[in-house]
Amino acid sequence: MDDLFSRIQKINRMEVHPVKSDNLIEAVRFFANLRSINIGDKEVTYLINHSKRNMGDLVTHINQLDKLSMQLKRKITIPLIKKVIEN
Repeated sequence: MDDLFSRIQKINRMEVHPVKSDNLIEAVRFFANLRSINIGDKEVTYLINHSKRNMGDLVTHINQLDKLSMQLKRKITIPLIKKVIEN
């Protein structure tokens, strides 16, 4: 039984590595696509260049942009990104 328990524990483990700066655009696009959020390449680049370059903050901004764009019934634009980043 101990052997089975140790094997099951190994199955559930997953190692997560930080996203390198070179891959941030790809990672943000991937996250947005998973959530079916439509955001253009220029907007993704602007978001990355004008906010903290870590996935936690970028995901938070993407979620805020998604919510705000649905409330305002408009697509995600650079002015909308500026508004979210300022808050």
